[in-house]
Amino acid sequence: MHVQLIKKSEKEAIALDDWLRVANSTENLHITNRFKQQNPFNQEFLYMDLPGAGYWVPRNIKYDGWPHDGSIIFWPRGDGITFIQFSDTQNHELNEIAEKIRCKVVACTIGK
Repeated sequence: MHVQLIKKSEKEAIALDDWLRVANSTENLHITNRFKQQNPFNQEFLYMDLPGAGYWVPRNIKYDGWPHDGSIIFWPRGDGITFIQFSDTQNHELNEIAEKIRCKVVACTIGK
């Protein structure tokens, strides 16, 4: 399970420029423009160039999921921003970030 920021109207996509403006003004969102993924078979990391991708280090929780360094990987996908392997749609900090770009936090799956 993952979470995604999507526009409240659901008929709009999050503009990359809007996302970058909010992310760059939020202390613990880090834009790297590279999507980090791990190969489950050999545990090696794969990095893909992807504008708007990066990682979030929550200040209000100690996140212990993959990649086990306290960070949560995110990337623009479809109409929203997906936070990988993080499932708390009620997380206060993430909802504050969503409000900055008139979005909501919803649960999502990948590949289904």
